[in-house]
Amino acid sequence: MTSRFAELFLRWLIIIPALLFGQSKELPSSITLPAAEDRYLFPILPGTPNTLAGTMGELRNTHFHSGLDIRTNNQIGAAVRAAKSGYISRVTKSSFGYGNVMYVTHADGNTTLYAHLDQFKGPVADYVRNEQYSRKSFEIDLKFEPGKFMVSRGDTIALSGNTGGSSGPHLHFDLRDKDLNAINPLHFGFDEIKDRIPPVVIMVALKTMDKQARINGKFGRFEFRAFKSGGKYTIANVKARGNIGVEILGIDKMDLSPFQCGINEYELKVNGNTIFNQNINKIEMKLTRAILTLMDNAVMENRGLRFNKLYVEDGNPLKFYSSVTNKGYVQITDNTPAKVEVSMKDSYGNQSELFFEMKPDDSTENIPALDALKTPAGFELFGNFIVARISKCNSQNQNKLYRKGEVINLNSDYHSSLWSVHIIDLNEGIPDSLSGCRQTLRFPFKDRIPSKTRFTFFGPSFSLHFPDSSIFDTLYFNATHLREGNREILTVADKTVPMLFPANFEIRPLGQITEKYAVYRFEDGRYTFLSGNWENGKIKFETAKLGKFVIQPDLIAPDIRRIYATGNTLRFRISDNLSGIASYEATINGDWVLLNYDYKTGIIYSEKLNPEKSFKGSLVLKVTDRVGNVKTFKQQII
Repeated sequence: MTSRFAELFLRWLIIIPALLFGQSKELPSSITLPAAEDRYLFPILPGTPNTLAGTMGELRNTHFHSGLDIRTNNQIGAAVRAAKSGYISRVTKSSFGYGNVMYVTHADGNTTLYAHLDQFKGPVADYVRNEQYSRKSFEIDLKFEPGKFMVSRGDTIALSGNTGGSSGPHLHFDLRDKDLNAINPLHFGFDEIKDRIPPVVIMVALKTMDKQARINGKFGRFEFRAFKSGGKYTIANVKARGNIGVEILGIDKMDLSPFQCGINEYELKVNGNTIFNQNINKIEMKLTRAILTLMDNAVMENRGLRFNKLYVEDGNPLKFYSSVTNKGYVQITDNTPAKVEVSMKDSYGNQSELFFEMKPDDSTENIPALDALKTPAGFELFGNFIVARISKCNSQNQNKLYRKGEVINLNSDYHSSLWSVHIIDLNEGIPDSLSGCRQTLRFPFKDRIPSKTRFTFFGPSFSLHFPDSSIFDTLYFNATHLREGNREILTVADKTVPMLFPANFEIRPLGQITEKYAVYRFEDGRYTFLSGNWENGKIKFETAKLGKFVIQPDLIAPDIRRIYATGNTLRFRISDNLSGIASYEATINGDWVLLNYDYKTGIIYSEKLNPEKSFKGSLVLKVTDRVGNVKTFKQQII
């Protein structure tokens, strides 16, 4: 299929549904567009109606989505057009992340980014390939001065693909300002994208934000299913008191697209007064991990749900907010109900509204519903509080709190006939245990790590160092280091702790180890390699995620499966059982051969320096894992 025929075929695959469904809402009138000749060109089939699989500002697990995911009908090889005239300022080729990516810088100071590309086109493609052969490396990152590789608006600069961390064929397209902060491409007037569908509210979560706060008589975080009534979303009646945080689980849908996109703007009003406004119209890329403070990170980690907080907690450095009063908390201090209104807008100004009422909580400290709980006594860490539930055994609802040798008679904060609940403020000190007449709850917290401060913790067999501002808020953490058979397990705090910068670990093993041992993060049944470098009997590594770490051996070499090896093409599948692929290298008669690598499939495939020259002679492929196990494949190509 010729490239021209492929483009026409793709164009009709995209345009036919749009013709069937008709036109839809365009940009809101509040956005002023530049003159037509100064606009950016849509990079895939310009002038043809298209759809998106992702939008700028959309919430992802560890970052904000910085641009548009433009659909290519699940096909690789769509022509990628330069959105504006300029020069290619950077290209990278990588197995991970953006994969093959190109940056084009324009006269207005902005830069467009095109990611997950299958291949570059034009003179830059040959230049990159020559550099890969010169450096004997598939992974490469090249920056260019103005004038070296010039492009004009509409030039085909690449073909779309599925490289790097892409989950399917598409083009990821960013617009960056002069400081390389991401700005919303949809505000630049792409007529190819239409949207008339307002955001959808799925659930609302309410959270107590101080010790005296209650929601339906209890302390904690509670979720409510949203439903539509009279054209607005709402939730069931709620009683509350104190400072309450509101969180929204919502999605945005777009015309003709089955994908879920992001909601850019939220406004929260209480009794008609705005107390919180969030508008994601620019993303500072250096702060993209701060999304962990905007979302409820524990819920995202444990259940995969991305709730957007409509309040600003301590340690949140993001600049999306205006008109924030009392951190955005809904404050209920008297007998006046709080009428809560939330408006949500997408990039095209489509708007949905949520309305509900929180009535003053007139409940007593006696909560009979606690008796229905079947779980045993226990506790959870909730911000700066421990919420402990222990069997009730006296009419005074009093138990003993032990803290650094001090014994404190502690009254319950609320109770039932079976249970006493204590809300323990950790700002007053880290307790050792809470004791009742039938049981004792022992608290494992080792230390208090302040945010925005360098801090080093020394344990008996390990140490960890937190650099400045590595954690967003105060961390109360526990740690254990145990040996189980031929492996060791270090558990530090929990995977739900949000971190901006990595912490540095140093572990001295409890037992004998060899150079084949490495440390891995263990999460959800999977091992992620962190380090295999040993020095003076200790292993060092860094991680921006806490939780469970395992030191164990990898004694099995990588696996190599030949798909074919001919004079025209080399193609193999490589894999490793544990530590992962560290490097691979192919030579023919001693000459290095460029192999592209798709980690998602494990496929490596050749790219010739001289397309006219056949592979012929002694092929040697060597694959090494991250602890030094090596597998070698040899073949004579005739």
